Amino acid sequence: MTTIPTSGQRPCGFWPFGQCKQGAECPLEHHNALDAAWNDGSDPVPNELGTACSRCLERVYPCDKKGRGGGDDPCSECRWFGGENCQCVLVDDSSYNDSVWRLMMKRGPDNQYTLPAYRGREVGNWKKTPQPMSAKNVKSDWKGEPKEALLNKGDMLAPAVRVLPRAHLVPPRISGYGKKSAAYKEDVKRKRESDVNVSPPVVASTAAFTLPQFPPSPAFLQPEDRLHGKAKKLIWDWETGRWTHEFEDGTVLTGNPSALSTFDSTDIIPTPAMKKLRVFRAIKRHPATNIRMTGYNQEPLHQWT
Repeated sequence: MTTIPTSGQRPCGFWPFGQCKQGAECPLEHHNALDAAWNDGSDPVPNELGTACSRCLERVYPCDKKGRGGGDDPCSECRWFGGENCQCVLVDDSSYNDSVWRLMMKRGPDNQYTLPAYRGREVGNWKKTPQPMSAKNVKSDWKGEPKEALLNKGDMLAPAVRVLPRAHLVPPRISGYGKKSAAYKEDVKRKRESDVNVSPPVVASTAAFTLPQFPPSPAFLQPEDRLHGKAKKLIWDWETGRWTHEFEDGTVLTGNPSALSTFDSTDIIPTPAMKKLRVFRAIKRHPATNIRMTGYNQEPLHQWT
């Protein structure tokens, strides 16, 4: 049995379980080392629940915690190599098979999904070396295997398991975290579906509501100009202090009130709001001089006939 190097693609999550329905058409990686067809039932990794503590599951050491008491009655492995403050607790929702599967997937394609080489019990890491539990944390009548017996033990796993673990593993159970995550996602999905089908309640407001107070319509008549027609809109700008007239032909004229006090055009009905506009665009002949006036005119708009 040989493995092929990774293709650099994102791995297919269904492939290790033998559940990918796309086969060769799947755009994700199907690493050869994770092919479910490798499993021929030889050298199976123990898959029974409640047989080991978390430390022994992680390191794949045989554990004798089952049948023991509380924290002061640790397994032999934790008693001699767990460290001063080790907490030896039996795991009832995972097995060696599940733990080795997680280790295999964690190693990833860079390591061809193999398991790390076996390490002796006294081999530590850069942080610390294995030490026995403190005597004060172990009950006085504790019984278990002696330290020397554990050191003489070899690897719990067969050599072939470390080379190609998928051939000796079955799909793992869902972990406690996985169950919580799945339950949370299902709860969110259920709430979303219920929110779509249920209309939000309409609550009558008891708070008093008053419409904004606007000034009444102008008392003066609608302004009208012989050139531009009737004024459709009259707008006052408090920031600039200017009136703006919009006429029927689309002409918009804006003027300064201080300069419009002499507005008395006979074509526009004079009102308090209508004052002389200093800037306008028009094309017309002056009735007195018969001169054609084009463009911007700065003269008052009065004495037109």
